[in-house]
Amino acid sequence: MVHYSYLVNHIRRHIGPCGVAVSGGTDSTLLLRAAADALGERLLALSVVTPYTISREHDALRMWTESLGVRHIVLTLPLIDALRFNPENRCYLCKHAIMLAMCQRSREEGFSILIEGTNADDMPRDRPGMKALKELGIKSPLRGCGVTKQDVRRWLTIHGHPAAERQSNSCLLTRLPYGMEVRTADLARIETAENYLLDLGARYVRVRQRGDHADVEIDPESRAAFFCHDGYRGIVAKMEELGFMAATIVEELRRSC
Repeated sequence: MVHYSYLVNHIRRHIGPCGVAVSGGTDSTLLLRAAADALGERLLALSVVTPYTISREHDALRMWTESLGVRHIVLTLPLIDALRFNPENRCYLCKHAIMLAMCQRSREEGFSILIEGTNADDMPRDRPGMKALKELGIKSPLRGCGVTKQDVRRWLTIHGHPAAERQSNSCLLTRLPYGMEVRTADLARIETAENYLLDLGARYVRVRQRGDHADVEIDPESRAAFFCHDGYRGIVAKMEELGFMAATIVEELRRSC
């Protein structure tokens, strides 16, 4: 079991003043806290907004950086041409583009090192974007110190941060089939649909677009509660209101993407 102080000391002694790439997920949330404890004001938080990132997470991230008193720069990037038709290597292409942008801005602000929140449980075969991190020379202190996802959630719980119970998420491109043209209107519709279900109380949600059809994934506990209140018809009606021709509540939960 890794101690939180070990991570803090590692950042203080072996990394020093740096930019911290943050996304609003649990790993980068914890990393920013550790970097702030290690470096005080000698750091900079950076995040990126694209047409396919989830705005709900950025709202929470803004509040977190403000509570820590950390300067936070938000970069806005358009959909790059390489992602226009949602290729199978989208994770690598996306990670390279957003990390390159943050690396460049970090250097412009006087921080030559950029760190990010890959943890020790993340495996390269499951995280194609890790190739981009290596190519750009970005450091991953959680992974380097052997910090697991369990450690991250435990430490966030100790610090009283609500992200401790947050489910893993992924960008909106994962809701579209490979090869489909990425349209802003489709991404906005998917995010609106997921926010509707989250506001109803679902813990885990994915709305995956298949043409004009929506496959709706909801965690079993939430799904049972919705069905007990005859929620199925209400969910389908909402999906149709948003422009889907039909919607299906599916059994499979693809938590990895």
